[in-house]
Amino acid sequence: MPGRSKKLTPEDEKKIVSATKAGVPIAILAKQYGVTRPTIYRAIRRFFDKASSAQVATAPVSFTINRDELRAFDAFIGRLGLDSRADGIVRLFLFGGALGLCRSLWAEPFSHARPKAERVSPGMPV
Repeated sequence: MPGRSKKLTPEDEKKIVSATKAGVPIAILAKQYGVTRPTIYRAIRRFFDKASSAQVATAPVSFTINRDELRAFDAFIGRLGLDSRADGIVRLFLFGGALGLCRSLWAEPFSHARPKAERVSPGMPV
């Protein structure tokens, strides 16, 4: 039984994308790089995912909450049917502002921490 496929480097991914644009079949590239065809397809997808995300201006966001606030937030995102804290935070920041929901969505789990939330996100209506 064959072992794990070789890991492709970002440079390999770039070469693979160039080769596919030039018409080289996926099966040939898989043999050339010593990986499976699905690995080649994943490399192509990763290359384009990286390229599209590089075009979007993003900034990291970080804040600290206590355990009670975290439990309240977990309960809140659970009621929304979300699977992760990251999904909850993304929806609050991205969709909440666009829909005018930040005030009610943000205030519910963090009503007792409102001054801290305002310091973290001065431009966001709380």
